[in-house]
Parts: sequence; structure tokens; C-alpha cells
Amino acid sequence: MRMEGHTYQATGNTPVGVRRLYRENALPRVRAKRVAAYCRVSTELEQQQSSLATQMEAFNDMISRHADWELAGIYTDEETGTSRRNRDGFNSLMADAEAGKIDIILVKSVQRFARNTVDALTATRRLKALGVSVFFERDNINTSQATSELYLTLMAAVAQEESHSLSENMKWGIRKRFAAGIPKWAATYGYRKTEEGDWVIEENEAVQVRRIFDMYKNGSGLPAIVTALEQDGVITQMGGTKWYPHTLATMLKNEKYIGDVRMQKDYTADHLSHRRVKNRDLLVPQYYIRDHHPPIIDRETFAVVQRIALLCDPHRGSTQYPYYGFLRCPHCGCLMIRFQLPGHFSKEKDWTCGGAAGHEKRGDRTSCMPQSVSEGYIHEAFWQAFDDLDEGGLLAISHSSGDMAEGARFALEARGCDRSGLVGKRNEPSYHLLVKTVKGISFTEDYRTLLVTWNFGVVSRVDISYQRPWHRPTSVLTYSGGRFRIDGKPIGSGKQVATSLKARIIYIDAIRIVDPSDDDEVQIPNVYPPLSKKHNSNEEDPCELPG
Repeated sequence: MRMEGHTYQATGNTPVGVRRLYRENALPRVRAKRVAAYCRVSTELEQQQSSLATQMEAFNDMISRHADWELAGIYTDEETGTSRRNRDGFNSLMADAEAGKIDIILVKSVQRFARNTVDALTATRRLKALGVSVFFERDNINTSQATSELYLTLMAAVAQEESHSLSENMKWGIRKRFAAGIPKWAATYGYRKTEEGDWVIEENEAVQVRRIFDMYKNGSGLPAIVTALEQDGVITQMGGTKWYPHTLATMLKNEKYIGDVRMQKDYTADHLSHRRVKNRDLLVPQYYIRDHHPPIIDRETFAVVQRIALLCDPHRGSTQYPYYGFLRCPHCGCLMIRFQLPGHFSKEKDWTCGGAAGHEKRGDRTSCMPQSVSEGYIHEAFWQAFDDLDEGGLLAISHSSGDMAEGARFALEARGCDRSGLVGKRNEPSYHLLVKTVKGISFTEDYRTLLVTWNFGVVSRVDISYQRPWHRPTSVLTYSGGRFRIDGKPIGSGKQVATSLKARIIYIDAIRIVDPSDDDEVQIPNVYPPLSKKHNSNEEDPCELPG
């Protein structure tokens, strides 16, 4: 009989009424195995020994020699490190295996698959549960076989130890080069490396580097600098026009811009995860080369920028920009520190005596009263003092020689130019202006007058007009005639104001001041709010208003 173009025949020895059908030359239908290959190299040395191209060619040849195999894809990774998070090819391979697109995976060796025993076993067990076998060519291990896991465990352990040995050898070589004064080149905006190995300035980018440093030095914040660069269409190192504050923050701290190189800023803490950590505690030796290549930024500007960055660092508690180092207590002469009172007092930043080192709580560091001045009054009085400087006197001083003349010349230039580059968004003077023109700032003992000692030998006195009686630090709170009074004047709702002032005094004395270590290049303390009951149940919480 004939059906659908194929020849079928009835056979004998079958019951009556039953016909047995079969097709001549019938062959079983076997679906081709979908075979994928995974290739990886992780260092330049490995690339020289076995490139991706070589691995891919070998796997293509192997698959073509099996009639029942078809190529499902070749997955590759070139990243350094062993973490799966950075292996896009491996992750795609696993995803396709879970999607049922792969039957067999070919890998050159266990070492290419994973350098961690746990990861290797976890991945192969997961694939085996999906019905996917892995064949490691060099190690001759096929996970479809019963004994494969034992051999795989042994080979993965060997691969892990080889990885550790290779990592240690590479670290030794890198550190030997560092010790010999040979830095590792890393692409840096503003520089290029010649064929001879010299680091040279790329002037088109160097112009923008100087602009970034100057803007930051003169009081512009990182978001404002980002806006300026993007508005002008400045091209980034990656060829785009999108700038980010963290990119600028990294640039502003980069010593390469003054011609120096610091080697071993971070190190690999774990050869398996390749997790890198900052070398803050110098657990591995650091090496510093001065004047290694041409600078883009002068050292004075760089030093000012580093101090500004620390003064503005919110991770150090209350920021100390811009007056720390200039503003001194009128009673004891110690440097004043910046802090912020809780919201129920004021959103303004205040300055109070920071006392002497040796204790953490402000009240233990000084016998000065816990008084503070809102910095808005300081800004206003400073600018009045600056504007009241006698231009003729400045001109005469500027014609002399020495530091006084330099300060006078800078003040004259600042007065004659657009002040926007010298004033921050809260009307504060730029730190650069203070460095160039101011020797010190203080008050009279009653805090009614601001005293500015300029570094060109002039002292300015400006009276401060406090808007509220309780804004003046030396205000005296009394109770008479059934009313609370400040300096004899009745105040608002009385008891509420008095209670707030009492809580304010307690709060200021409990401020925590952590002094820098003697090894720190820039001596700026960390200033934190008082400990609350959540941190220390034995201390009264000064943030709560007393009853």
C-alpha cells in the first residue's frame, strides 16, 4: 500500500483483521544536540598563550566533526577578574541554558569556567539539573558521567590554587615595578602616553582641567561645574558630553595633575572576587613620585582645592566651609567650629568655640560659654568689611613688596571684578578669597562687632545688627514681672522661648568634635551632632526639650 508518498507493506503472522504497517528504510528521528562553547581569557599574559580567537576556532572545528551536533552559540568573556557579576558572556550562557536553548557546553578547562571550587560545582550542578552537560576538553571531564563531580572538585581546587599563585606573582611584579619608580599608566583626562612611554599634556583637555580647578577653588560646587561643562558641550574622556559630579570629585583629588604619581592607592583584598579596597591604612606599601611628568595645575591651587574638598566633605559630619582655620573665639582664641542646630531651633549653620584637643564633647574641651553665631551674620559683616576697604590704601600697599603687597593686589583685583566668582550660593566668601586676603576673623567679647585682620596689615571692624534679641550669643535670659526677658526686653511666649534657649545650650555643649590624627596632611576636625539615646542610653538626649 502507498501512503503520503512512502511505501508501506503488510506483514504476515498477524491476527485476522489486523495489519502491521512499516515503512521501508525507516530511520529513527534524532534531534541534533545544541552545543555551545564558552571561552574566556582574563589577562594579557593569557591572551598571548591562548587567545579567544584560538579557542573559538578549536570549538568550531570540534562541533563540525560531529554530525549530530549543531552550534548553539559561542559565549566569550575578556574581563579581568573571576566574579560572575563582571562576566556577561557566562551569565548569558546560563540564561540560555535555563531557557532550554542548550544541551551541551564545551569549555577548554575548569580554570576557564571558574577559578573557585564552590562556583564551579554550583554552576555545573545547576546545569545538570537542567539536563545540560559540560565537557571540559583539557581535563577530559564530562558532567554527564557519574564520576565527574569528584574529578571536577579536584580540578577546580587545583585551578583555584593556580589562580592564587598567578595573582600573587602578578602582584609581586607590579609592586617591584612600583618600588623601582615605574608607575602603571591609566588613561587620565588631560594626558596622553607616547610610544616612548612619556606622559604628555593634551592641551585641549588641559584647558578644561584648569577651568574645573579654578571654578571649584573660587567657590563653585560640583553640580554648578557640571552644568557649565555641559552647556559648553565639553567632551568627556569617553567621548560623550554628559558629566557627573563624582567624575569631577575624582579629578580634583588626582595628584597626576600636579605632575606626581601615587602608586598602590588600592589593592586586591581577595584574589577570588578581585575586590579592591582603598589602601588607607597602608597595609601594602605606597610609593610616591614627585615631578614625574609635566603638571597641568600648580601646587598652590591643588593644595587649596584639597583643603576645600575636606571642608565641604559631608561624610566628616558638619561641613566646615569656609571659615574653619580663620574664625577664632573672642574669649580663648581657639578655632571655632561649624554645626547645625536641630530643625526646631533653626535651619541656619552656626559657629561656636571648638576648644582645645584632647576631648570629644565640646563642653569638655573649653570653659567658654556654649554660645554660637549664625553664619549669615558673619557673611554679611565680612562683605561689608571687604567693601569698606580703602582702595587708596590698598593701592599703596600693593606697590610694596612681600606677602602684604600680594594680598593687597589680590583684594584690588577681587574688588574690580565680577563678585559672582567669589561668592557662594549662601553669600559666603570663597575659601580662595579668604586664603589670599585674610589673616584671621574674630569678634569683640560681646559678639556685637566682627573683627577682620587682613593679611596686608589692615584691621576692619563691623558692627553686627542681630535681627532678634536671642540671636546675639551673649544675651542674658532673666525672669521678672511675670515675664521672661532677654537683656531686659520681654520675649514672645516666654516659657517656650526660655525652654528652647536652655535646650540650645545643652545641645551645643554636647556636640562631638573628633580631632584629626597628627599624620593627616590637612588638620580639620570632624564635627558630629550629640549622641542621642539610640546611641548611648546613659546620656541625656540634648536634642529633646527639657520640661
